[in-house]
Amino acid sequence: MTPQTGLINKPNNLNITFFDTAGALDSEYTVTWDWGDGTQKQETDVSYAAAVNTSHTYTASGIYTIKVTVTDNDGGIGGHKPPPSLPRAVFS
Repeated sequence: MTPQTGLINKPNNLNITFFDTAGALDSEYTVTWDWGDGTQKQETDVSYAAAVNTSHTYTASGIYTIKVTVTDNDGGIGGHKPPPSLPRAVFS
């Protein structure tokens, strides 16, 4: 019998929070997701207090570095590459 890892086709959630450290609280932001596989998704007109929910499906197995960039109306920019959050394989 082949062991089952339970990780295939299962979502791996990632939560990221951003703050405007300049205190400007611009009314709108642009959020760009770089999925590390050559594709990007851009969310425009995101309000400061709004949650941004997105998803991405990888078409090939591998290790991917996700980068999130937030840009405000004045051109201020900040980015984050979260540490890898890998699911743990449990064999039974």
